[in-house]
Amino acid sequence: MLPYRRRRKMENMARLSYELGMHDDAERYYRELLLSFPDQWTYWIALIESTCFARGEGGEVTTTDSKSPSCHSGMIVDEAGWQRCVSFSKEVVMSTDLYGVGGRGRHELRGPHLVYLELITMKLLRAEDGDARDGLVTSLRGEICKYGEKFGPLASCCFADLRPYVRVCVRAAANNAPSLTEHTSAGGGQCVVPRDILHLLLWAKEMWATNSQSNDDCGGVNRNNTSMTEDVIDSTDALLRDRRERLRRFIFAVQVIFNISIEFEDKKFTLQLLKTYAPSIFHMVMEWRTSLSYLPGMSLKDGGQKEVLPGDEIILLASQYLLFEGASSHLHSTLDGPSTPFLFQAASLLEEAIDHSPYNPHLKIAAISVYSRLGAAERALTIYQDLDVKQIQLDSCSYIILPLLVMGGMYTSAIKIASSILRLHGSTSKDIKSYASDSLENGLMFKANEMVTFQREKMRLSVQLLQSKALLMDAAPLMIPSDIGNDIAGGGARQKVAKCPVGLASEKGFCGNDGDLARAEQLVIDGEMHFNAPSIIHAAAQTAAIDDFSSSDNRDMTLYCFESLYRTSHMTQREMVIGSLRSGHLHGLMVRAVMTVGSASAPKKGKVPKPTDERSYRCLSLRRAVSRAREFRLEAALDEVGGALWDACCQLCEAIIVVIYGNSCANESSIDTLAEREVASTAIIDSTTQLIQSAGMALSSCYSEVKPSCDGLSSMIGARVCQLLPNYVVPLYVFLETTARLFALFGWGKRKRLTKIPSGALAKAALSLQHLISDMLQGMSRFRSLGGNDVLVLAEEACRPEFGIEAIRRVIKETISSRETTKDRVDSFLLQMKDGLSTYYNEA
Repeated sequence: MLPYRRRRKMENMARLSYELGMHDDAERYYRELLLSFPDQWTYWIALIESTCFARGEGGEVTTTDSKSPSCHSGMIVDEAGWQRCVSFSKEVVMSTDLYGVGGRGRHELRGPHLVYLELITMKLLRAEDGDARDGLVTSLRGEICKYGEKFGPLASCCFADLRPYVRVCVRAAANNAPSLTEHTSAGGGQCVVPRDILHLLLWAKEMWATNSQSNDDCGGVNRNNTSMTEDVIDSTDALLRDRRERLRRFIFAVQVIFNISIEFEDKKFTLQLLKTYAPSIFHMVMEWRTSLSYLPGMSLKDGGQKEVLPGDEIILLASQYLLFEGASSHLHSTLDGPSTPFLFQAASLLEEAIDHSPYNPHLKIAAISVYSRLGAAERALTIYQDLDVKQIQLDSCSYIILPLLVMGGMYTSAIKIASSILRLHGSTSKDIKSYASDSLENGLMFKANEMVTFQREKMRLSVQLLQSKALLMDAAPLMIPSDIGNDIAGGGARQKVAKCPVGLASEKGFCGNDGDLARAEQLVIDGEMHFNAPSIIHAAAQTAAIDDFSSSDNRDMTLYCFESLYRTSHMTQREMVIGSLRSGHLHGLMVRAVMTVGSASAPKKGKVPKPTDERSYRCLSLRRAVSRAREFRLEAALDEVGGALWDACCQLCEAIIVVIYGNSCANESSIDTLAEREVASTAIIDSTTQLIQSAGMALSSCYSEVKPSCDGLSSMIGARVCQLLPNYVVPLYVFLETTARLFALFGWGKRKRLTKIPSGALAKAALSLQHLISDMLQGMSRFRSLGGNDVLVLAEEACRPEFGIEAIRRVIKETISSRETTKDRVDSFLLQMKDGLSTYYNEA
């Protein structure tokens, strides 16, 4: 009845047959489909599921939702069905090799060859007998080599096909290592490698060694220029094809060695394997530079080079080698990641590759990761702009840069990207309604359901949307108006905004003055819309537990598929939710505290003001918010500094409640006199001072553990300061100033710190926060100085034969410039708050 094409009809019949337990029919349908479409991997997986597993009563097969049957380790393999699948795969391979696909035979099909590896892996994961496992490991190793020999020179994605099977082979061989081992020495130590893995390593080493072209005579190629000579330009296509194939083999072999080596847990052992079997950094760099000469890009008359260059993968591998070597070296084992010289080397190599291949996104993503380790947020932002991320990619790819901008003090740039994400979600929500309505009018019910489901389950619950709301709320007081429209447009990233007057909350956010009340009331109104940033306050207030919060992680993690040895760490989905809800709770407290203080009235004739319905409601609302915040604090497991500052904010809210309303709203003995409220609020403020001092001591201990010449951790200190500023320090400053305004209303102003006990206690809290800010300024000074090292010294330490001194200096200059920009943006706000806190003493 439905107008299906033959292929769609066969797919539905095969799927229904399998679900009904008619596995023989399903096998027949999938065989018929594969004879017409032999490279369709989903058909092969479905055929294996229908054929290779032992069936229980009624022909039922217990299955899972995994896309690959090799993951179904709990199933029993049906030997007869397994043999049928093997025979059919060989039959398809023979038919495609002889006749091609549809009589064309233009491309080699990988699916029929790869399915045999899948079948062996499936059997290996279920084998219990040791001898049988050894034989299967050897068979899998042999098939990996055959597949690599055949498709290594033909497809750049060859290793992506083999990656899961190489991992299974290494782990299975390691389990049998006591019976099958070989010894080989590298440097001054002994390596113990399973025999099958040793064969793989030697095979890969021989492949890259025999296919290396950096030492070959390339027939008149000018090595000092990236263009070919006239003789090479006039050469046949066969010569260029042969060189591309050799380059692909070289890259494939290095990928195999890298991914085998990283499977061993001991980093020093992995580094020893790399030095034994992989080409050196120098060799890889020379191989890449040679490829620039004999494999030119698109000619200028055709618009220039718009795709990636064939040798770009070598630079990604070389940068991974550098980062891993820097992180694994015993001289730098105390650092959390590669040391600075290795980072400079990797960055200079990636910068050079980007100059030659400006359209390769992986080179730029790798460079962003390296600059993030160097604390060079400005340069990372410039590279990110070149990626030209737009539309739905804002939701899936912005995680590359957003956390880095916050850690680099580029708050205005982070605000602009987060605002773009909110606009994307708002416009998508409107478009979905229109498109779904059109689909229903045209009778496409399934399309309407698909769009509505996508909007409700993916877009609306996006954790990137949630994080963007939190970032906007946190960074709003730190926005620099003169920075708007500059860096993202491409012309203002180098402008020094430190010369421009900046003020805390000059455009948005709270700053602790009388204008906060109007902004708080507006936030309450704006928070009613789901796609406005203030709605994060309602999301936090309505969340019972962090693990119960519904969210959808739409990030595209395949962007980092090139990472093999050294992987960039990213926030987990739960960490993103915790960080966002933290912002929601904190800003909910600020809004309620500001509005509560706004409803307060001064005491008359020494008597406490009479409570009103509005004042009682706001005090109760603030107390409930404090209770939820304390519960969140226990569940979120904040670090020592953040937890102490969080508790300090909650304590100041408690002080506000006690001064305005007493303790009657907590079902305790009512405080009816100003004197009793003075005593209670003073005790709370004293406790707050201790919390701020403990946070300062925890932050100072981080500084004392870092040697002056240790730049790897000085960049971490700078990132920590840039995170603390919007997350905790600015809110605590706002709470302190709001409490001071309330105290002034009750006659305990700053000028009376020597005569009024609450005023003196608040001055001590302000002094503690001032000392904390001074420590943060000290950390930013160390961050800016690049560990106290001279530029020339750093360049000489990082320079190697394969890297020019000028390339290293270029990266160092970019890093210094970026750190200066970060310090200029952060210090202005820290100094403003420090000056504001000094008024607690100057006005005595």
